[in-house]
Amino acid sequence: MPIVAAESAEPPPEDALKASLFFAWRKPLIYAAVSGPKMERSVLSGLLSHSLSQFPSEYEVILSHGDPNGPSVPVREGNLTVYGWVENQYELLKASDTHTEQYGNAMRACNMGFAELIPQREVSTERLLDATKRLLSSQTDTVHRLVKTTIGTDAIETAARRIMSLASESKSS
Repeated sequence: MPIVAAESAEPPPEDALKASLFFAWRKPLIYAAVSGPKMERSVLSGLLSHSLSQFPSEYEVILSHGDPNGPSVPVREGNLTVYGWVENQYELLKASDTHTEQYGNAMRACNMGFAELIPQREVSTERLLDATKRLLSSQTDTVHRLVKTTIGTDAIETAARRIMSLASESKSS
């Protein structure tokens, strides 16, 4: 279960976005989005539901079961909000202080020092809470490292060059 510190939100500001989504803007917002094949989603959703429902009230927690046929109306249980399917995932990602991530992206983030990886068999309330606290306490350092790593890069230009390069290679084959 990869956990990644979220990037700083651009407009709207994080606290205003949290408030617009009806979450307490003074509390850290944790977003866990489950994805993958149906059986894997079911197992992981169960593990996360159990663990995240026990998070202290000082956190706002969102869990999406990742079921495209599931209800998009949230169910609130204490400080845990559960969705079957999230329509506004982008807003939730921008508002969250930490979030889960797909394995490949998370491994890259771990290698860069921006995330922690918790194997599914080791998911527990304690492990998730410890990782969350570490990521939130190191968030300022993480953001500075991310900015330093990406300064001077233009992702769109780099992607466009790579696409053009691949396209010209396939034409010459």
